Amino acid sequence: MDSTPLAELHIGQRNYKITCRVTKIWDATNPTMQDQLMSVDFMLVDNQAMAIQGSIRKEDAARMKELIKEGQIYTFSNFIVTAAKKNFRVCHHKLMIRLGTWSIIKEIMDHQLHIPNHSFSLIDDKELESRLYNDMYLTDIVGHLTSVTKVSYAYVNGRNVTKKNLIIQTLSMKDIPVTLWGTNAEGFDEKNVIDLARKEPLIAVLTTMTIRAFKGETTLSSTSATRIYLNLDTEDVHAFRSRLAYPLEVTTLAQSPEDKQSHVNAAISSRKTIYELLRLDRFADLGKKFICEATIKEIDTSRGWWYNACSKCKVGVTNYDGILSCRKCGPIESLPIPWYKLDAIAADDSGEAHFFMFGKHVEKLVKVLATQLSNLPSSNRIVVPPIIEQICGQKYTFTVSINEREITMPDLTFNISQVIKETPPDQHSSPLL
Repeated sequence: MDSTPLAELHIGQRNYKITCRVTKIWDATNPTMQDQLMSVDFMLVDNQAMAIQGSIRKEDAARMKELIKEGQIYTFSNFIVTAAKKNFRVCHHKLMIRLGTWSIIKEIMDHQLHIPNHSFSLIDDKELESRLYNDMYLTDIVGHLTSVTKVSYAYVNGRNVTKKNLIIQTLSMKDIPVTLWGTNAEGFDEKNVIDLARKEPLIAVLTTMTIRAFKGETTLSSTSATRIYLNLDTEDVHAFRSRLAYPLEVTTLAQSPEDKQSHVNAAISSRKTIYELLRLDRFADLGKKFICEATIKEIDTSRGWWYNACSKCKVGVTNYDGILSCRKCGPIESLPIPWYKLDAIAADDSGEAHFFMFGKHVEKLVKVLATQLSNLPSSNRIVVPPIIEQICGQKYTFTVSINEREITMPDLTFNISQVIKETPPDQHSSPLL
């Protein structure tokens, strides 16, 4: 069977064979949950220079990840074609593929195949502002590397994370700050970079970055998919180099006092009243966790107290023309299950706010599964069951973060990641995980 071009794939079909190079592979992790593995993702490119994103479920990651390596060419068959992710796309293909233990992967050693080593969707600095906090597509950009710091540490999501700051300069002479996190920061050797820059200007291609604002400046921030390439032998890099106004050596920036004390400051400021939570910066504080003591005043069931969830990942399931599809896993065969989603109105002396509590956190409080409670004859999806009503009036210590799904709403709402019930002083409080 001949290979199908990536441009000719269609959703739902499984009888394809494709021949592609793996341009990169990475662990897709959730930084707000201690870098918990979500999936193993990768990007493929074919001989028509078309790129597509792929994914391996975390359950299959250990077994499947060893079968593909960056830079190598493979034929893939018995894979699933699904719609591309809503956010954090690494290329512009409208579809993506999912590999599993049922997939067939064969390495191709034919070096005569003309398949690009890389695939970039480069933008210029004029487009950066339009992507600010827009994570539908991760950003690739080329720039002249002019500055780099040594490794420092930042207190993020309850832990110290390594970071390194860079500055790249565009052809319009605009300086763009860049922050590398974790393994990207640790693997970027500033001493080697400075030595190389003494010989020739360093043109950097930075891939799959997010765009944020910090102290009024537009900045780039690395993700687990980020790769940084210096002085690549590509047309884009050669074209950029030919238009440089003048070369600059890379300088080393001193570590700021803010970096040295950031973890201390963050720990002190993490406890908030509801008044303070509602006045957080909906973009700069996105992803941060805060502690708040509050009482559950009531449960808003205008959108229900449970939803149909994928039995594997608990993400919402849609039914389109009789086809069940998980927003994360794609088309599914198993029936969805009821899963708690409580919109709790929490209050303290300073005000009130909407705290969303999901799944296991609710189960720990009410001691009943959503599948059992929703199947009772008297159950009504928009009426609070008496057993859930019992948590109203109770005081808890919540760990919360800004709810990014409703970030455009006039008032901030929050997702709960931990609940601790307030107990008398002589008793011990424990997290309800």
